[in-house]
Amino acid sequence: MAEFSIAKMDEKIRENTKDTLSRTELMISNSSLTTKDAFHSELRNLEEMMDEHFRLLAIKIERNTRLMEEVKTSVSRLKAAVEDNREKMERDERRIRKDEESSQTNADNLESLKKNVKSLFDEYNEHR
Repeated sequence: MAEFSIAKMDEKIRENTKDTLSRTELMISNSSLTTKDAFHSELRNLEEMMDEHFRLLAIKIERNTRLMEEVKTSVSRLKAAVEDNREKMERDERRIRKDEESSQTNADNLESLKKNVKSLFDEYNEHR
């Protein structure tokens, strides 16, 4: 009978060991699955954050591209305005030079006219 009960105890120990191993394997498997799920969840969160950052970067790049185009357009307009002003200044300078020359000619003519009038006046006074 002692053999029978030792055999039964051995059998029970084997069953308990087998159950313990099964539970341990299940716990390890569950823990592994939980870790995998947490990891995948974290990856999804990171992916969403990266997508949001990429979207914001794309918006900023688009805005900066538009601003650059506006700046280029403004610079082109300014260059054209500067060139137009330079041309106007050159025309004004030529006109001023002509006006100065004309003024000098008029002054010279006036001086000559004064001399002639004085000469005529002196001649008139001599014959009187």
